[in-house]
Order: sequence, then C-alpha cells, then structure tokens
Amino acid sequence: PSRSHFAHAMSRVAVIFAVFGLSFAFLAARLATYEETVDSLLHLVSLGQPLSRKFNIDPLGFDFKSCGSPSDPVVIHNATLTDPIPLPGSISFSVNFTLGVSLASPLKADLSIKKKVLGVYVPIPCVGNIGSCTYDDLCSLIPSISECPPPLSTYNVPCQCPFGAGTYSIPPYSLDIPEISGIPSWLTNGDYELQATVTLANGQRAACYEGHVSLQQS
Repeated sequence: PSRSHFAHAMSRVAVIFAVFGLSFAFLAARLATYEETVDSLLHLVSLGQPLSRKFNIDPLGFDFKSCGSPSDPVVIHNATLTDPIPLPGSISFSVNFTLGVSLASPLKADLSIKKKVLGVYVPIPCVGNIGSCTYDDLCSLIPSISECPPPLSTYNVPCQCPFGAGTYSIPPYSLDIPEISGIPSWLTNGDYELQATVTLANGQRAACYEGHVSLQQS
C-alpha cells in the first residue's frame, strides 16, 4: 500500500508540473504575441498621414468637449490652440478654466491617444509611460520647482500640487516649440484624438475631456 500511495503521489506531482509547464508556455506565447502587436501598432502609427482637412473631412481643426457631467468640479470654459501644431515652430494658445476644488495628490489620470491612419483612429499603446497610459498620480510626475515658468507665473496659474481652487485664465500667448530629439516615433504628421479623465483621491471624477488636434512636421 505504501508503494501504491507513493506512486499515486508522484503521479499527482507530475501532473502539477505538467500544468505549470503548459501554463508558462501559454503565457510566454501570449506575451510574445502582445509584444508583436505593440510593435505592429507603433510601426503603423509612425507613418506620417495627410491631414483630414485636405479632403474636407472632420476634424477640420482643434476642438474639445466635455465627456463628463456638469457636476464635475473642473471645467474648461474655452481654449484655443494653433492648428495644426508645427513641429518645430511657433504656436499660440489660450485657456480659461475653473477648479471647483483643490487638486491634491494622489491625482489619477487616464489618457487615451489615437491617431487617424487611413481614415481609422488607431490607439497608441502605452510605451515608456508615454501614449495611452494610466497615471496613478500626476502630482508625482511634476518636478519640484521654486517658481512656475511663464505664462503660468505671469497670470498666477499654479503649476505644483496642490492646485488651489479658483478660476484661472491665460490670454493668447505665443510659444516656440524647438526641434526635439528622442520624441516618440508615432509623433508624426496626422490627426489625433485624445481623451483624458482625472480622478480625485476620494474616487470622484474631477473632469473628463476629449478633443482633436493635428500635427505637422516642418
């Protein structure tokens, strides 16, 4: 009986090892497939695309709208932006917004970025913390500085957490975008669709906005 019990136990161990082996092989195959999918997406969205406005197809320029509700404490009243954005080049922008509550750490953000390729918006994966990513705390990504740069300092707009409640406004302001090395390969000519949702520490949604913007490399 002892030999029979031992043999039975060993067979069970063998089955367990076989299951673990198959599971590992399955996960490795899925991981390889995922990496291949990400590489394929990055290659696809890295191709420069003609802007839709050339064919009189939406989007015809920069736009944005709320994807939240009127009760969200963060409200963008209006915003303007040079369109398309030249890379490199000079842009002009303005914004007026209200923070109904103070925004403090942890401040979660979910960002979705899609690029129009052959008439279809293709999601850009999160690679190296850039792309369609979830950030557990935006505050931790903001470097500590002694003084906010212009135009934020010029118009008393906060740039460090916590962001105090209030209404803030930046009138039309010009800014030069230099040639930047090491930018993501997908950041090329084309139309982009963005959506951002910000969530407070208590789980309440602070804001949700979506919009379109176009890039044009010089």
